[in-house]
Amino acid sequence: MLVRILRSLFSSRANRGDNSIAAMRSRATKMHREGRFPEAEIAYSALLERWPDDSQALFYLGVACRQQGRLDEAFRHCHRALELAPGNPEWVTSVGNLASGLGKNKDVETCERRVIQDADLTAWLALGNALREAERIGEAENAYRRCIEFAPTSPFAMRRLGSLLALSGRHDEADACFQISARAGLSPDPLLRLSGEFLSALERDQDRLLTDLPAMEGEWGNTRASIVAFACCDAVYFRKFAWALSSSIIRNSGMDCLVHIHVVNPEPTLHAEMERLRTGLGAGRIACTWEYTPLPEDDSAKTYYACARFLHLPRVIERYARPVLALDIDLVVVGSLDHVTQAAGESDLAIIRWHESRWEPWEYFYATALLLRATPGTLSILRRVTLFVRHFLLRAERIWLLDQIALFAAIECWPGRDPRERVGLLPPALAMLYGFHARPDEIPAGVVFWVVGYSLEANREALTRRPFTDYLPQNQDAQPGAPTLQSATVDLPQSSPGK
Repeated sequence: MLVRILRSLFSSRANRGDNSIAAMRSRATKMHREGRFPEAEIAYSALLERWPDDSQALFYLGVACRQQGRLDEAFRHCHRALELAPGNPEWVTSVGNLASGLGKNKDVETCERRVIQDADLTAWLALGNALREAERIGEAENAYRRCIEFAPTSPFAMRRLGSLLALSGRHDEADACFQISARAGLSPDPLLRLSGEFLSALERDQDRLLTDLPAMEGEWGNTRASIVAFACCDAVYFRKFAWALSSSIIRNSGMDCLVHIHVVNPEPTLHAEMERLRTGLGAGRIACTWEYTPLPEDDSAKTYYACARFLHLPRVIERYARPVLALDIDLVVVGSLDHVTQAAGESDLAIIRWHESRWEPWEYFYATALLLRATPGTLSILRRVTLFVRHFLLRAERIWLLDQIALFAAIECWPGRDPRERVGLLPPALAMLYGFHARPDEIPAGVVFWVVGYSLEANREALTRRPFTDYLPQNQDAQPGAPTLQSATVDLPQSSPGK
């Protein structure tokens, strides 16, 4: 009833006003921006009644449906928009995300009824996802293959099938699927080269890939500490996060811990800020190194910043000859590192897995926090990660999530890897990701890593609130733009902050 009333109102208004495509699109867009999604849906539908092949109206009709929780309709509209106007990378990514979300949190029977009713690509994708979530892997594979019968080159069906095959250990078949989805523009699918042939080729090319790694300049720390915390970043992230990370480790780690921060392409003024960090937190507690690597002035540089740690970690481990905790720079340590070392046990490498339900290979491992021991097994794993990362970096394929895909390939897919290598999983309860909790500033017992996740726009207010602000110098006000070290003082309190 409401839909009929709204449609009638919209039609009467349209009849009284400008009915040009520009005017109708403007009205629909205004409703959408104001969050009036049912009205925007009707406005887009009215536009499509007159211009049925308007790809933009189709796509945003799908978005309006998505905002109302109707993923099946959203996928159908957005998929049709891509058929009419292929090649839009943002649309491809959005439709890929819709395809991944179809059928999740629905029972299998509901999806089976939809297949009987519609029997199309959308229905089979939703059923495949529901079956996979129910851990009925063989049936999920069959459902994805039915998708491909409807659309033989569908990148969305290929990605879903490829992910299932990759996480089932069928890496050659998964690689073939991802090559199809990559050609259609889905990202990070070009990185998902998981076949034995590809990985063996990296081994044969290791002399080239491991030559001319970026040099580490600067002062290394002493080796009296029992553990080293190592983080990489650019100058912008150094100013935002280096003080909070370093001071939180010194206060809360419960260990004699050296903090080593490596900066990519620091400008000359940053060296003075590095020195203030070292002196402000106590002599011998902080080491700072840097490198100069040519990078483009665009967002792809952030992929290099995320991957740089893996190019340097073998040298860091060999130099310090003790456990190394590799961390994202945008976190604070709020608990004792004993919890991490105990959870890692005797593993060569221990890593967090955020999601128990492993939907995509790039979500299998998270590079947020890794504990690495000074063992041959650790160095062997890191060498493989470096080979994988360097292959894509040298080809200027700086695609986000390269570091996590490299970890998956090195640990799960690599042919001929030593079965004695010990990889352990750190429980996700050790880490808390800001923005994914109802009360993100309240830290449950047992959490060690409080992760800002600054790359997510919605999480950026965390820099203005506790606990992040507890770890800034006393006279430094938190600013929405992000704290810097330029006003840092040396009077950082050493007692644990109140929670």
